[in-house]
Amino acid sequence: MNILCPHCERLSELTGFRMEGTDLIVRCDRCEAETRVVARGDSGLGVLEPSRVISLVRGVPGVGTEGDPFSVPAGFCPKCIATRREETFACAHCGLVYSNFQPSEVALSARLRKAFSELWTQGYGEDLRHDAVIGVALQTGELARLGRLYRIQLARHPQDCAAQRGRDEVLRFSMEQVDWVKTDTLAASQRLKRGVAVAVILVSLVLSWLLLRRVMPG
Repeated sequence: MNILCPHCERLSELTGFRMEGTDLIVRCDRCEAETRVVARGDSGLGVLEPSRVISLVRGVPGVGTEGDPFSVPAGFCPKCIATRREETFACAHCGLVYSNFQPSEVALSARLRKAFSELWTQGYGEDLRHDAVIGVALQTGELARLGRLYRIQLARHPQDCAAQRGRDEVLRFSMEQVDWVKTDTLAASQRLKRGVAVAVILVSLVLSWLLLRRVMPG
C-alpha cells in the first residue's frame, strides 16, 4: 500500500505504522514525517490529519479574502510548505535546496488556477465550491498541487477548517487513486498469468500428440 505524504507531497510505500487508541499513525519513509489516520464511526473509513492536531474553527475572519492565494508566506518551504528555518539551505521535509527552486515545478494549469481564484473570492466557506475545485483537479491530474494550495492557506490561517477539509479530501482522493491503480494492475497481472498458463497447457498437448504420432506404428 502506498501513501501520499501531506508533508513532502510524495508517494511512498507504507512500511511502518503504530496505533494510538483507534488512530493509525503512519510514517513517511521519505521525509520521516508522521501522519495520523483518524477513524470515523463504525465505517472504518479514516481522514488524514497532521500528527500535530489543532483546533479548527469555521468562519475565521478574513479567510479567503486577503493576500495572494498562490504565494507562499515567509518562513515556509516554497515547494512543500513545511516550516523553514533561517539557518538551513534545504528543506528537511522534501529535500528541496531553496536556491534551486523553480516555480515551474509547482505551476498550475490555467483551468485549475481559474477555478481556485474564483473559489478564493466567491463562496470560500461553502463545501460544495471546494468539492467542485477538487473535481477540476481530478480531471487535470493536479491533486497534489491543489493540496499545496490548501497548505499555503493553512500556513496563513492554521485554524481554517475549510482549507483543512480541502486538504483532507485531496489526500482521500489521492489514496483512492492509488488503490484503483493497484487493483487494475493486479487484475491485469492475474489475466496475464491465466493466459500464459492456458498457452503452456495447449503447447504441452500439441507436443504430446506429435510425440504419440511418432512412436505409434503405421
